[in-house]
Amino acid sequence: MRSIESIIEIALTLLTVLAVLRFLMIYFASPWRHPIGQWCYKLTEFAVTPLKKIFPKSARYDYAALLWAYLLDIVLVILNMIGFSQIHLTQFIYALPFVLLMAMIAVVKQAIYILMSSVFVYATLSWISPSNELMPLARSLTAPFLGPVRKILPPMGQLDLSPVVLMVIYQLTVTILIGALEMLIEQLL
Repeated sequence: MRSIESIIEIALTLLTVLAVLRFLMIYFASPWRHPIGQWCYKLTEFAVTPLKKIFPKSARYDYAALLWAYLLDIVLVILNMIGFSQIHLTQFIYALPFVLLMAMIAVVKQAIYILMSSVFVYATLSWISPSNELMPLARSLTAPFLGPVRKILPPMGQLDLSPVVLMVIYQLTVTILIGALEMLIEQLL
C-alpha cells in the first residue's frame, strides 16, 4: 500500500513542479518553443484551462497555473499528514489553516528549487556547451537574479562566481527562512 502512496505522491509532486515551472516561464518570458516548455504546457493545460475561468491569465502572470500548483500542494500536505498519522480525517477542520499555510510554503519552495536547478543548468552549460538549446530557457530563468549578483561580484575574466553565490543565497533561503517558517507553523498545529 505504501508503494501506491509513493507513486501518487511522486505524480502529484511532478504535476506541481510543472505548474510552478509554467508560472515561472510565463513570468520571466521564457521561450515556449523549447521542448521543455511544450511538455510543461501540455501536461498542465488540462487543469489550468478550467482554472483560467476563475483567474484569467494576464500578460505576465498565469494565476491559474499557480492556483493549480497550490491545490496540488494542499492535497500533498493532507496526504502526508494522513500518511504520517499526524491527523485523522475527522480532525481535518482544525488543521485546515496549517494545511493552507504549508501548501503555500511548498509552492514557494518548489519555485526556489526550480530556480536553483536553472542556475545549475545555466552554469554547467555555459562551461560545457554555451550553444545548447537549453541555454535560452536557463538564461531567462536566471538572468533576473544573476544580474544583481554580478553588479556586486562582477566576473573575473572567464571566472564568474555569481551562480555559486546565487546558489548559496537560494540554499540559505530554503534552509533558514523557509525552514523557520515551517517550524513555526508546525508548532502552531
